[in-house]
Amino acid sequence: MTLSELNIFPYYRQTFVSSHSQEEILEKIREFTKEGISYRESALSRHEFNGTVGENSFLISRIISQPNAFLPLITGNIEGTRTGSSILFIRCEMFYTTKVLLVLWSVMPLCIFILNLFFTSGYFYALLALFFGVFNYTITVANFHRQRRISMEVLSKILEK
Repeated sequence: MTLSELNIFPYYRQTFVSSHSQEEILEKIREFTKEGISYRESALSRHEFNGTVGENSFLISRIISQPNAFLPLITGNIEGTRTGSSILFIRCEMFYTTKVLLVLWSVMPLCIFILNLFFTSGYFYALLALFFGVFNYTITVANFHRQRRISMEVLSKILEK
């Protein structure tokens, strides 16, 4: 992962232009997506994604064999053009519970930093709390972007088939 790819927020947008029609793209995604798959079924499945595929949109996440809190939730909208090609608008973001935990574990050290800064005479614990908050946020965002890159590679391979 290069520095130019790394966003400081756990969010990503990308737009694809495909020569395939809207129906062909949805059919490819539908072929590799299963709704409501469990961890036990994931090892035996030929599917790459878990989620739903609608008439012109999809909501998917990659099937994995072990839990991973940094896995992105991929939402996409597909619009057909007059020439028969399609435009895919893809958005990757964290699951809701992961977002809540990220905010909690980023705000709590910040509050500890501020309280220690104003109510104690030493700066060691204040700086230590700030360091752990920044460290946690950095690791979370970096792992999200790593998982996002893997998921987007799998999605790109499916769309190229």
